[in-house]
Amino acid sequence: MSDRLHDTLSTLRTDLDRAPLADSSAVRARGNQRTRRQAVGTSLAVVALVAGVIGVSGALTGNNKANNLPADPTTSQTPSPDPTVKTRLVIGPDVLLGVDELAPVPNQTFSVGETLDPATSADTEERSLMVCDDAPNGGQTPESALLRTFPSDLDAYTWQWVAQYATAEEARAAFAALELNCPPPDTRGSTDSLSGLPQGTEGVRYSVFSSDPDSEFFGELQGVVLRDDVLLVLSLRGMLQEGDVDQAEFNAAVVRAAERLSQ
Repeated sequence: MSDRLHDTLSTLRTDLDRAPLADSSAVRARGNQRTRRQAVGTSLAVVALVAGVIGVSGALTGNNKANNLPADPTTSQTPSPDPTVKTRLVIGPDVLLGVDELAPVPNQTFSVGETLDPATSADTEERSLMVCDDAPNGGQTPESALLRTFPSDLDAYTWQWVAQYATAEEARAAFAALELNCPPPDTRGSTDSLSGLPQGTEGVRYSVFSSDPDSEFFGELQGVVLRDDVLLVLSLRGMLQEGDVDQAEFNAAVVRAAERLSQ
């Protein structure tokens, strides 16, 4: 061994002899402390990993608690409609019946004659459309009205009048005026209630037939319906005897017309 290497090893041995060695209890304490720090570090890493996995899973599935928070009541609640405020009916050609919805008459075939939208009281007067010898408007001037006529190939004639008044009171006054004239005096007429009408609707059927057996016979059926500010009349007239028309079928046609007002 060279002298230089020998001198270096001698110096290191001398330094080692001067350095005191820790006793066995101190060595074990430092080892236990290092083991605890490693365990705590490992536990924290596992918790962080689990939290990260849960967060990613919630984002992928949409199950984020932030999304499940209760909605802001000032923005999510829809105001309830005021039950005291009534929505006004809107009348249009869709409330008028078609030919296949009329009451059938033996040996008669009806067709659509004309549809007036708007119609006026003068239109009904010009066409001699009456309800028990009175105009169908009941003496009141409606805001708007519709008229549809259904002529037949022989002598029967059907028409439908739907009028909307400025107020429900005016419509009721027109309804009451028609009641006063139906059926006309000195006729073989009758007034019958209508069943099966929609809720909030009232109506009657008037039947008038010629009472003089020596005169040309004539018959007339009128269905009059009131709903809020709308008055509806469905009329069938012509050379009809009392048994020529099934009055139950005529009633059903009036009910169908009334149902159009409730849709």
